[in-house]
Amino acid sequence: MDDEILRLFTSKKIKEKFLLIHHNYESDLYEECKAIDECHQPSDPRDFGDADEEFREVKDILTAELPKPLRITGDEIQSSFLELLDGVTDFKKTYEQFLEKIEQLISPQKESSPIHFCKTFALVDNSPGFHIEEVWKQNGIKLSITKDEDGKFSAIVSGKMSAIALDILTAEIVPVLLCAVRSIIWLHVPEKENNLKICAHGICKNSISYFTTTNTTITSDIFQERVDIIREYLKAYFYDNLQKQDSLDKRIYNAVHLLIISDEQTNHAVGLALSVAGIEALLCESDTNIAGQLACNVATLLEPETDNRDDAEQYVKKIYHARSRLLHGDKIESERAKRIEARHLAAAVLDAVILKYTFNFRLPNDDKPVPYKPKDLRYDLKKRKYKGGSPDGVVDYRNIRKYWRK
Repeated sequence: MDDEILRLFTSKKIKEKFLLIHHNYESDLYEECKAIDECHQPSDPRDFGDADEEFREVKDILTAELPKPLRITGDEIQSSFLELLDGVTDFKKTYEQFLEKIEQLISPQKESSPIHFCKTFALVDNSPGFHIEEVWKQNGIKLSITKDEDGKFSAIVSGKMSAIALDILTAEIVPVLLCAVRSIIWLHVPEKENNLKICAHGICKNSISYFTTTNTTITSDIFQERVDIIREYLKAYFYDNLQKQDSLDKRIYNAVHLLIISDEQTNHAVGLALSVAGIEALLCESDTNIAGQLACNVATLLEPETDNRDDAEQYVKKIYHARSRLLHGDKIESERAKRIEARHLAAAVLDAVILKYTFNFRLPNDDKPVPYKPKDLRYDLKKRKYKGGSPDGVVDYRNIRKYWRK
């Protein structure tokens, strides 16, 4: 039993929980039978008070301790165990059969149907096709991406997991992919070839997104050069070490989730606010002077020319004030355009923070990586405020600078 899921089930803590469920099942079943004899009314054979309560606790523990993405669901675990309890009194035998059943559910290698995640963007170009076998891998699950000669992109999820877990995971991954591809487009596709816009009337047909496009081209070179954006968004989305202390991993996790939810909003005010919240999650220290904190940190992060940083700060403040006015019920000009600008800006800030974090995490320090914390990022940006150039590890965001370099 070399699978991590099975090792968890053989741990003393989990095994004792199942032993208690087994004991309570027998006690509850006795009480149920006694009640039926006394009142001659059958009851639900699956309604076992203490056993059900114990199972809810076990599912909470497993959900917290099983590595993400989940390769089996809590309901599958519960039903697999309950199915073996009827007529079986030997716990050791029951548990052995239970582990075999779990192994049968997760062991066969499974593969999703192709996810045509870019059909919303009409991404067609004449650059060569490619196949990336491992765009992202986590907990034994991987995502591969292929672009055929017709310019169509597709992704496949594969790994050892239950069929139900595969369906749930595939559905979860689609909006992450769409969000990441939008960011690639906004950050790196030249403006004249970038027609990503918001639908005029609600959710786009055949899309979970409020964004659509016509004739937007992502070349194979651009996609493969920045496929790390997809990898980092998926890594952040399924990040599961949400400890209490502040960390950039947790802040990036929050920002990715906020951008995904932002993309799905039909209300421009909410969509804009969620994008700004994503930036705030990455760069702010406290609730005081949020507009000032955002403006200063974003300008230093994204604008390499010191002469242009004041303009960058004023632009960020305008976006923040537009967010405040919209949330307070005011009308502003070009709500749709402001929403896109905020999402555009959030994509750049998120990418820059991830790149800066990755760069600093890899810096040698007695052969041990030193955690790069949010306070370290803010300190580095403060030191760079009056120095030219981009922070170490950060790329050029000329598609973003157009907003303040008029």
